[in-house]
Amino acid sequence: PPSKQIKNDSRLSRHWSQLISEVGMLNTETLDKATFTELTNASDMSHIHEEAALALCEVDDGLHANEDDEKEGVNDNSPLRPLQKRCGDAMAKTWKKFNVDEDSSERAMLERRTPAFLAALLVESLKEAKAAKNAG
Repeated sequence: PPSKQIKNDSRLSRHWSQLISEVGMLNTETLDKATFTELTNASDMSHIHEEAALALCEVDDGLHANEDDEKEGVNDNSPLRPLQKRCGDAMAKTWKKFNVDEDSSERAMLERRTPAFLAALLVESLKEAKAAKNAG
């Protein structure tokens, strides 16, 4: 697990999230569900880099795919897993930066998100926009 220094430093925690997302996307056999959960839990990874959020969601989806398939009644409107919620929150703060051009990898990853994730992202983005408007 990450050191206390990472836990207490948002910059290091955000960097940690980028490293985990890169390892997970490049080498899916490297991480099992238990290890990934330990590495990405909220107490160790308190902040998620917005650029790592979609990749973390992709890895999380892959690690939970069999589990989700086995559950009866699981559909695109299922509640978000905690990591997915935290990723959506991280993305909402900087949604204007995302490249949603038709051939971008970010767009492709966004298209694979569930309606529940996209709705949560929109709600959080609206909150951020209102806060920015009220602050300025």
